[in-house]
Amino acid sequence: MSERRSAEAIRTEEWVTLYRKRNPEADRWAVGYGPIHHALETQARVFSMAELLAAREVKGDGVPLFDLLWAADRVASAAMWLVAHETYAQNVYLDGRDLAPDDFKPRPEGHTGGALNMVPAYTGYMAVDAITGRTRSWIMGQGHCVAAIDSANVLLDNMTEAHAERYSVTDEGLTRYVRDFYSYRLREDGTQDSPLGSHVNAHTAGGLAEGGVPGVHRAAVRPHAAPRRAAGGVSQRWGVRGATRQRLGAPLVATRRLRSGDPDHDQQRPPHRPEDDDVSAGRLRLAC
Repeated sequence: MSERRSAEAIRTEEWVTLYRKRNPEADRWAVGYGPIHHALETQARVFSMAELLAAREVKGDGVPLFDLLWAADRVASAAMWLVAHETYAQNVYLDGRDLAPDDFKPRPEGHTGGALNMVPAYTGYMAVDAITGRTRSWIMGQGHCVAAIDSANVLLDNMTEAHAERYSVTDEGLTRYVRDFYSYRLREDGTQDSPLGSHVNAHTAGGLAEGGVPGVHRAAVRPHAAPRRAAGGVSQRWGVRGATRQRLGAPLVATRRLRSGDPDHDQQRPPHRPEDDDVSAGRLRLAC
């Protein structure tokens, strides 16, 4: 580390320490929660953001900034816990008891690793919307990580009607939730019983379309537009329904077009940019 960078690091550490001493709410958040830890760099950036928001008099939804961030840590931790249960458990207990062998699914299914990475990103997205009072759209590069979206939404009561009718933050409601994941039960009329899917579907709060076709990653989003139909023919009304509850906007799962069988592909494909190669990384990209 150069002397200049070393000096900057020392000044940053001193400033963060002083800020935490002057602001008990910031200090409470900076401690982290469970598996969630906030590095010095993260603290410095969040504290700078807090000062900028205060200077701009941005009050968002009216919740004090560090109270909201403190709560977001707990939502993210609980959502990751629920994602793991969604894959492996068929019973959920909120009292923290150890699971017995019969509480586990005989055949675990799910994209757990990617979904666990997506939870903090989606929770952060929800937090930013509340902090600024502005609902943004989102693009998720891996629609099969929908367990992260659904788990956070059930904890925040940010659900479509189909989910709200079946799930709640109780032992019974969450047990039904994890049992519905990758369920193949059919109703008497032959339709699928579970509104949960392995990918974003019409019952995902705010979900517009699932672009789960292997191939080239191409997506175009107008964050505040309200198209009548989205790619794949899923009606935009699902996005509107999600927005009526917890400020969830109009997200669009990244569409991926096939290289073959698309005569207009060469003419329509935009120039390649390295920053677009994030589908396999499962990053959440916000269209701000």
